[in-house]
Order: sequence, then structure tokens, then C-alpha cells
Amino acid sequence: HYQTKQTFDLFDADIMLGVNKDLTDKISTNSVVGANTQKQTFEALSAQGDNYVVIGLEDINNTTNPLPVYSFWEKKKNSVYGSFELSWDKWAYLTYTGRNEWFSSLSFPGKTTPNSDYYWSLSGSALLNDAFNMGDAVSYLKLRSSYAQVAGDTGAYQLNLDYSVLGTFLGQAFGQINGSTIPNPDLVPLQKNEFEVGLEGRFFSNRLNIDLAYYANETTNDIVRATATPTSGYLGAMLNVGELQNKGFELLIGGYPIRNDDFSWNISYNLGYNDSEIVATNEDANPITMTGSRSETAYIEHQVGEDYGTIVGFGFKRDDAGNIVYSIDGNGVPRPEQGEYMILGQGVAPLTMGLTNSFNYKGIGLNFLIDAKFGGQVYSGTNAQAYFNGRHKETLKGREDGLVVTGVDTDGNPLNVVVEPRNIPSYNQYFWDKIAEEFIYDTDFIKFRELSLSYSFPKDLIGEDFIKDLRISLIGRNLFYIMKDVDNIDPEASLNNTNAQGLERFGVPSTKSYGFSVNVKF
Repeated sequence: HYQTKQTFDLFDADIMLGVNKDLTDKISTNSVVGANTQKQTFEALSAQGDNYVVIGLEDINNTTNPLPVYSFWEKKKNSVYGSFELSWDKWAYLTYTGRNEWFSSLSFPGKTTPNSDYYWSLSGSALLNDAFNMGDAVSYLKLRSSYAQVAGDTGAYQLNLDYSVLGTFLGQAFGQINGSTIPNPDLVPLQKNEFEVGLEGRFFSNRLNIDLAYYANETTNDIVRATATPTSGYLGAMLNVGELQNKGFELLIGGYPIRNDDFSWNISYNLGYNDSEIVATNEDANPITMTGSRSETAYIEHQVGEDYGTIVGFGFKRDDAGNIVYSIDGNGVPRPEQGEYMILGQGVAPLTMGLTNSFNYKGIGLNFLIDAKFGGQVYSGTNAQAYFNGRHKETLKGREDGLVVTGVDTDGNPLNVVVEPRNIPSYNQYFWDKIAEEFIYDTDFIKFRELSLSYSFPKDLIGEDFIKDLRISLIGRNLFYIMKDVDNIDPEASLNNTNAQGLERFGVPSTKSYGFSVNVKF
């Protein structure tokens, strides 16, 4: 039995002073300076017990060995910032921003201003349609470019060991070290530097719009929890590591193929492609292991020269011709030999896209969204466990007449063995803790993400004195997959969505939801 009460408090305050003024006939400024303070506090009080003494009485006092648990953390961040913009003739703009932050959760060895970091940005844009006569076909055309820095911190209490009172023994309190992560007193902020150039346009009286951007960024001193050997007494360690580069483009194109007084159709398509590369890890360029599968055959690693979130693990042992090598156990069952530790896939899909359509006819609206991802892979612990338990459909093969297994033996001789039905479970179980390659799947999918049907009541029905607008809607989300490559699991399932994407085990499918909303404007 478990009861808990959690409280999260966020205090966030800004003070700003701004000026918006024409300096000359051509030059104007819109600038702001300010300061911010932010404090986060989390507190949880819970109690748990092992078993109920009286069945059916759900009370913490009705459990054996009831144990109270108290959790608390807080962290704070202060900053000063400014934004200074100059414009020329209302069509050319240059903006500089700067921000200095002080983090309570980070350390800055050797700095005279501890826990502090400064980062900045510089951006420029030009409204080309205002600067030049482009005719009626061009409603709006903007060229933009920017360079920006941003810093980030981590969770509270990652710098030193922290402790909690565990209980009492013979009247004396005793405690324990909290957490399973080795702290790092020298953590500094992660920093991300990004360059972007883009073009945005609207054409033919806003019937067509296009937004195209190219970006390149690098993240240095990323704060990650790397796996540690269990013999250390911990499961991981907090580190500032290496350098990550991302390059890619984003495209948004849309418009109104049909638009009149009674009916309109708006369609938009977005496409994004990101190419990532681990440029550096540590001084020795060693791979950094983030986490591993339950079977300890597949891991997520950051390797120099490879993609972010690379899936590595053990593949099949093969001969020069690509045949799988088998040994024979004492019952005559072929056992696949474990091969090299190698790259098996990419945990983060590089290609994403979405298609949105909106139809409106005399107050009736129909909208739907289809999105997709391509190019990623996952190690499925669910399917691996299903193999082991004989519950995967692939384990049905040969249950009546035996399973034919071909390959080569450990001496390189051709192998052609029929596994008897009674030995098929043993054969399938050999894969679970030996071969990760067998359970690597593409996570490509196309999903019907959202559908909504709405009705806006006409003005002459509701009047305009009190209610300005009234709309009712039916909404469905995560409805179904149009296409997916992996069986039995949700292709979007993952053990986490941070630095170790690409591993899955008993992932819960995304929730399909239906809703009803009423929107009233007064």
C-alpha cells in the first residue's frame, strides 16, 4: 500500500524597463533591460506498507511494517538580461540580446563570479517586400539570420553527496546516502551555440505561404548521466562531456487552395531533417554508455563520429559469406553464437513530417493532423521477452513439424538441423541474452494523430451583446497508425526521451483520447 502527497512550488518574477522610440526619421529602437528570479521547490510526504493485515481495509495503519518517506529539493536561478533592437526605415532590423545567470545547481571552478554564466545572441532580418517593389504576387517576404548562445543547468543536489535519515536503531538515528548517481562538484553549464538562416514568404494575397530554415548548432559540456560500474556502489555518474553537432533544415509550406465566403480549405505540410554527430566525448575519445537493456545485450552509447543516441550491442557471429554460426548444445539444439559488439541502429529518427488540413463551411469546421517519423530504430525488450516466453508469433514456427535451422557450425561446415517441437522453446530462449541484433526494429510510422469536428454558432443566433463567440468541438487524439514497421509495440515507446532513446521494454502505448469542448468568448 502506498500513499503520497506531492507539492511543487514555482516562484518566477521579472522586472523590466523598456523603450520604444524613433531616434531619427529612419532609425528607431525597441529595447528592454530586466532582471529575473526563479525558485523551484518540491516536497513529498508518503507512507508505504508491505501487506494488508485485514484484507479489504485500505488503510496505511492496516499494513505490516509501515514506513514514512519524506523527500525535498529546491533550486534557484537569478538573472539579468537585455534586448537592444535597431531598425532602419521599418524594414531592416538588428537585435542583440544578452543574459547573465547565476545557478544554484552548478559550480564554476576557478571563476571569480561562482555559479555564473553569460550568453548572448545577434539576429538580423529584412522585410524585402517593404524594401523593394515586388508586385502584387508577393504579399510578404522576410530574410532572417541569427547566431545565439544558450546555457543550461541540471537538477538539484548533483554536486555533492546528500543524505537522509533512514530510521533508528537502539534509540540512535542512522542515515543513508541518497540516490544512485555519483555527484560531480565541478559541473558547469552546458552551452549550445546555434546559427540559423531562413526565408519566410506569403504569396498571392496570402493564398500560399512558405517558411524555410537551415540551422547548425553545437552543444558543449552537455550534462549527462553516464553508466557506472555497479562495483562502485552507484549506477551512474554526472558528467560534463564532449561536443554534439546538429545540422538540418525545416520546411513549412501551406495555404488556401479554396477560400470564399462559405467554404475554405487550409492545408499545411512541415518537414524536418536533422543530422547529428558526436564530435567529442572525453580526452581519450572513449564511448560513453548511457543505459542498457535488461538483457545486457544492447546499449545506448555516444561514440565519436556517430549519430546521437547510437544503439550498440551484440550481433550474430557470421562467417565470411554472411552465414550465422551455430554451436550445438547437449540436447542437439543449435545455439546462435554471439558475434561482435557493433552499431545496430540510431535511436533518434532524423526525419519528421506532418500534414494538417482544416475545412470550414458556414461555421462547421473539420480538422485533422497526420504525422510521421522515419529513419530511427529501437531495441525492443518487449519482443525479446516474448521470444523467451514463447509468446511472439515467430516462435510458432515449427511447433508441429519441427524448425529447420541452416547456417554453419563452429568449424565452418554447413549446418542443416531440424529442431524438434519439444526443443523449440530452448532454441528461442538462446536469443534473449545473447543476440541484440534479432530484436532491432525500424520505428518508421505514419499516424493519424488528431481529428476534430466543431461548430461555431452564428452571430444572429447568439447575439453580440453578451456572448461574442460560441463554439463546440468533438476531438479525438492518437487515433490509429496508418503504417508502422514494428509489431507488438508502439513505435514511439522508449525507456526515456532524453539522452538514451532507442531502448524499449514493456512500453505502454500512447493513450487514445476523445474529448468534448465548449469555447465561449465574452
